Amino acid sequence: MSDFSDDIGDYNFEVPQELIAQSPSESREDAKLLVVRRDPSKGLPRFEDLLVSDLPRLIAEEPILKNSLWIRNRSQVIPARFYAFRDSGSEHEIVLLEEVAPLKWKAIVRKQARFQYPQKLRAGPHREFEISSPEAGLIDFSGLSISVEKFLNNFGEMPLPPYISNRIKSRDRLRYQSVWARPDRAKSVAAPTASLHFTEELQTLMKSASAEFSDLVLHVGLGTFEPMRQNSISKHELHSERVEVEAPSLLLLEKALAEKRPIVPIGTTALRSLESLALRDFSPRPDTQLQNKNGGIEGRTQLFVRPGFEFRYSSALLTNFHLPESTLFVLTATFAGSLSLALEAYERAIHKNYRFFSF
Repeated sequence: MSDFSDDIGDYNFEVPQELIAQSPSESREDAKLLVVRRDPSKGLPRFEDLLVSDLPRLIAEEPILKNSLWIRNRSQVIPARFYAFRDSGSEHEIVLLEEVAPLKWKAIVRKQARFQYPQKLRAGPHREFEISSPEAGLIDFSGLSISVEKFLNNFGEMPLPPYISNRIKSRDRLRYQSVWARPDRAKSVAAPTASLHFTEELQTLMKSASAEFSDLVLHVGLGTFEPMRQNSISKHELHSERVEVEAPSLLLLEKALAEKRPIVPIGTTALRSLESLALRDFSPRPDTQLQNKNGGIEGRTQLFVRPGFEFRYSSALLTNFHLPESTLFVLTATFAGSLSLALEAYERAIHKNYRFFSF
């Protein structure tokens, strides 16, 4: 019998402030790993406390993970946060969200209530670069004397979430980025954080234990991290995000499905992208706009995984801990098959002093 609720308030829990990780672990794979088994095999516990570095052993021993195909989101995070000034001297934090036209980006702009549109702004260490905000939530870079990419690489910061106050520019450029992020797919404005715990060596060991990897791209944007604005889960709609699966990865997925191999998304963005696809005999999801291109798939998804969702492909999920009352915790609970099981797992993690959220 389902114990799910449509009230987002029922997906709340308290995380002690000291458990919110302000910096990454010394080694990526040193992060704690809480194994949650929905239906434990005989002799196996419901919960098990391991490290990410234990994944190769887990793959070799856990029946549901043997010969598994692990799905990586290879989008790269851009240094999307920077600061700009009005002529009055007022400073405004800007976090880019998505390019909607050449040199024009949707953005979160702090303290924009006094803007007079079109609002001229100056950025850079000496305020030498001119940009503008033609309307609320839009930034126009057409006045830049250099490319947007060069401007951000030189003056931008990684868009760490607001609950991380310990920001170190050089460290964040390295550690708020997965080792498999593709420079030619640099459009995410938040990290697919489950990916942050992997190293090249760990992937090699996982392959030796029978795992294989397949890739896709979801450019993380507002659809992933926007807070719920209303109490009813069923009334919430996600913003759409760009998805891409290239032909070789699609072939790997189709082959794994044909062979009935376990498929494990690394992170909620990988799961949402994977479950957005219409593979084999499945019909397209109503909340996706995907099309075939060069033997692969491209388009957009605004898939919201919530109670009642039909999982077509995902056998297991590796994910970070998520914020209370967030769409990502709703997804996690839905995948767990029980709200009480998800809450119990989080309670255990808190009791065992796990580190929470992005790092």
